[in-house]
Amino acid sequence: MLMARLALQSERWGDAAKSWLEVLREDIAEPDHRAAKLGLMALSDPARARFLIPHLTAAETDPRRGVWILQYAQSFPDDPLGPYLYGRWLYNQGDHRSAAEAFLRAVGRRFPGEAFERENLLRLVVSSFLAGELDICGAALQRLEDSPSRPGFRLLVNDWKERLAWARSHQNDDAGYPLGK
Repeated sequence: MLMARLALQSERWGDAAKSWLEVLREDIAEPDHRAAKLGLMALSDPARARFLIPHLTAAETDPRRGVWILQYAQSFPDDPLGPYLYGRWLYNQGDHRSAAEAFLRAVGRRFPGEAFERENLLRLVVSSFLAGELDICGAALQRLEDSPSRPGFRLLVNDWKERLAWARSHQNDDAGYPLGK
């Protein structure tokens, strides 16, 4: 992944594509799989590349990332990657309620692979939980339970189910509900 990013930053498009294709041939973790697919999508479509390549090459803390992704979402309103990527950016900024809204806009739309759909749902679970939107969190968890995934991901889903059960059982405690309200 590092080689692809370095090639992309140097505008060596062919080398970046080659690195990402090599990544996709391996049995890799889903985050690297999603990143490689996103990079290849960016290189294959100049209209999308205008927004995605700066996003992929900028530092995580670069505030322009949010602008590029919002512009991407507005330019390609039918592409679920727009709200998904914007939701990720909002989540990283600590705006869990807005992030949950963005992830929710992408639910049920056709992603370029199950890994993106699973990640969108997982991010929806976490952000809606942190925003105190427990019903949305529960609905997203139910969808995740029904999706195929690796055993490690199943453990993560079960962990969030337990967190949700705890939060629901403590919602009316005198001490107050600690999340999102």
